[in-house]
Amino acid sequence: MPTRRSHCVLAFLLAVPLLASGCTSAKPQRDSRQDRALELANYQTFIAEIEYPRDDSPPSTDFLGDAKPLTLEDAQTAEYWDLTLEDAIQIAFQNAEVLREIGATILVEPRTIGTSFDPAIIETDPRFGVEGALSAFDAQTSVIGFGEKIDQPLNSNLIVGGGDNVLVQDLAGLNSQISKRTAQGTVFAIRKELAYDANNFVSNQFPSAWDVNLQALVRQPLLRGAGTEINRIAGPNPIIGFPNGVLIARTRTDISLAQFEEDVQDYVSNVENLYWDLYFAYRNLDARLAARDASLKTWEQTKALLDGGHVGADQEAQARVQYFQFQQQVLDALGGRVLVGTRTANGSSGGTFNTAGGVLVAERRLRLLLGLPINDNALVRPKDEPNLAKVSFDWAESKLESMYRRVELRQQEWLIKLNELELIAARNQLLPQLDLVGAYRHRGFGHDLAKKDNAIGTFNNAYDEFFSGDYNDWQLGLQLDMPLGFRQGHAAVRNSQLALARNRRLLKEQQRQVLHDLSNAVADVERAYENSKTAYNLLVASENQLESIQAAFDAGESSLFILLDVQRRLADAKIGFDRACVEYALAIRNVHFEKGSLLDYNQVYLTESRSGLRPACAAELSARHLASLRNHPNLDYTFARPRPLSRGLYPQLVEPWEQDLELLPEPAETIESPPPPPIPMPE
Repeated sequence: MPTRRSHCVLAFLLAVPLLASGCTSAKPQRDSRQDRALELANYQTFIAEIEYPRDDSPPSTDFLGDAKPLTLEDAQTAEYWDLTLEDAIQIAFQNAEVLREIGATILVEPRTIGTSFDPAIIETDPRFGVEGALSAFDAQTSVIGFGEKIDQPLNSNLIVGGGDNVLVQDLAGLNSQISKRTAQGTVFAIRKELAYDANNFVSNQFPSAWDVNLQALVRQPLLRGAGTEINRIAGPNPIIGFPNGVLIARTRTDISLAQFEEDVQDYVSNVENLYWDLYFAYRNLDARLAARDASLKTWEQTKALLDGGHVGADQEAQARVQYFQFQQQVLDALGGRVLVGTRTANGSSGGTFNTAGGVLVAERRLRLLLGLPINDNALVRPKDEPNLAKVSFDWAESKLESMYRRVELRQQEWLIKLNELELIAARNQLLPQLDLVGAYRHRGFGHDLAKKDNAIGTFNNAYDEFFSGDYNDWQLGLQLDMPLGFRQGHAAVRNSQLALARNRRLLKEQQRQVLHDLSNAVADVERAYENSKTAYNLLVASENQLESIQAAFDAGESSLFILLDVQRRLADAKIGFDRACVEYALAIRNVHFEKGSLLDYNQVYLTESRSGLRPACAAELSARHLASLRNHPNLDYTFARPRPLSRGLYPQLVEPWEQDLELLPEPAETIESPPPPPIPMPE
């Protein structure tokens, strides 16, 4: 009779030839070097190909519009859309899912562009967001069901029966548990175990039996991870160096909100920059047109004198040259060249005025920033005029306001708060993991699970014994886990201390930089105002000079060269006055930028949406925690309570800070007449 061993040997001998035959291929091998070289060339060609990502949806072109770009010829007959600065900012935020920047940053570094999705992305991060941190305190449930068949030979006649020393056993079980971690770090769990066992042990009272157990478990940290504060700061069982409690997660969200506000501030600043760039482009074009028309009249007058023999050909040529020079300037002022214009942080934080481009280029750039179709049959034309009133800022109030309201400083302060929380979490890791553990178990045992069999007597079914309450046991003890030396924990503490010291030093330097930039901005307001008065005096003087020189030239008492020079000076004076007015408007704007009140200045207010995934109870828990920081006793000598995380609501709807607004009484001491009305835009 064959034994179990002989069967195994026979199976092994049969399997070896089959495995050996499976290792060989039935296909004939090609050893041709030419074929292998061809395959290698095809493979190299395949891996070198550049592919496009598959996108089943066609690209949207709704924003492109149907109009073609306006050229110099088209601009002569174009319609105008008069737009105020307030309307421009409103339009910008209606299309501001992406906070656009000037230039090609969106193409080169799209990840650096701010969007309205950024704070929500940080908030809903499943690893580091608030919801991810709160999920550590969610109730957990688990259910395990299994069945098992055992057929095992044993080297004993005293354990199993049947004569062949083989253990035959059927096992089945159903285990379920629900657990919950509290804010104090305590873990409660209720576990039910249902087990079935049928075997051929000779000592069995029954050939099969059922066990029913109900357990109540508790684990309470006593040192590391104990208490509401550390669990809300670092979370339960944090990884050393990577704490992720709800307060740390919320602080990350606050940092992202401050970054979003900074992006919004830069966006508003750039909208205003491009608005005044376009305003100046129209003014520059108007001055060039006036100079060209005056030079054309002078050329025609000189040509008539040349025909009458009163002037030489050189003078007529000089007049003709100046006309075409002005005509060239008109074309550049209308069409423009693609150059860098005024933009945030190009010298000053808000943006230093830089005259570049013409009307068409500046208009397309403004359309790009506002989210409008790039090309349209109507040209955008600024409707607002620069402020000509004298604005004086109180230095003491402005300095305090900048320290309180600059979003960059608030973002750095939030980062310091984050470092403080991380330091508290790191110090807590220096404590041993000492937990109090306890368990209470209620048991039931019987031949059947629920069926009653009076013939069996005691233990006839498991549930009867379970509900009788006769069999209970409990467990209570301590569990200690700790590394010897806490090398990683000390490194984490030192790292957090260095990061905190670094960011505090950076905050001081940021405050110095803000004070420096604010000083420049306040001083520049006075410079721009005085320059505007001087530019107006120069404009009036140039106009008076042209009138007198023109009259003298008509009377034959002045030369043509002087007249042409005065015409150039008048054109420069007009452009200089418009430039001075725009610089003054931007100088006032820059003071608000440096103070942190730019959004208020443009009536833009931010609010945090409460319709996201974060429940309202998280804010309530944070508020309760801030109150408990002052009232809750602290038993951990290595645990440093953090200072309050927030100073409360950030006021945006505030009364304006004291400003001495003085109307411009006179454009200059030597000019008694008021400033001239705004120069009309070309129709």
